[in-house]
Amino acid sequence: MFFAFAERIDHAVLCDTNEDLVITYQMVKTDVEALIERLREHERAHRRRNGKLYRDGKSYYYRVRENEPDEPLDVAARFIYLNKTCFNGLYRVNKSGRFNVPEGKYARPDICNPDRLRRASKALVNAEVMLGDFGRTVHPAKGDFIYCDPPYDGTFSDYHAAGFAQDAHRRLRDAADCWADKGAKVLLSNADTEAMRELYDRGFAIEAVQAPRSINANAKGRSSAAELLIVSNG
Repeated sequence: MFFAFAERIDHAVLCDTNEDLVITYQMVKTDVEALIERLREHERAHRRRNGKLYRDGKSYYYRVRENEPDEPLDVAARFIYLNKTCFNGLYRVNKSGRFNVPEGKYARPDICNPDRLRRASKALVNAEVMLGDFGRTVHPAKGDFIYCDPPYDGTFSDYHAAGFAQDAHRRLRDAADCWADKGAKVLLSNADTEAMRELYDRGFAIEAVQAPRSINANAKGRSSAAELLIVSNG
């Protein structure tokens, strides 16, 4: 959503509870050239080691996956590398918060795309990238636009060790109510389920749409799914 409208936005606040994701966007914004060089290192190592195993029996991918660096630049490069080389570009963590997606089967993954990274860096100039839950980071003024895209009801939600259960969906609904009362324009997306329709049946307009799906173990299952666009009234 942000990148689609970045040229029309004077100031944006982007927030997420995934610390590695937030660090990655911060590095894309502030140090994109250094990030490109680090990704080129991953790209060269991946292609050199592709199909070969180290003495411990692990491929380059699994060595990178097991390593959890502390330096922001290394965190960002690892995050992008794993995203480009893991199965279907899926992000998933275990209960300890460790990334656990297996390696994908790609002949030549697009690990480093300098032009795309530089365009993203330029778009992020007017954005503040923050780590945190929606309830602690969003403080709108009248006329602000807020878009929330939470883990969908009844679907995969292991993007964070804490998950996103029904109580989190209720907290988000309550927050959306509060933002709308302050004069903000609120848009949310979610799965088309009875629970979500009931949760937003007052104070919101609901529209059902069909959205494409690109992640599925079976390629024939990557078609579309019913979603809800939920808009605050007023």
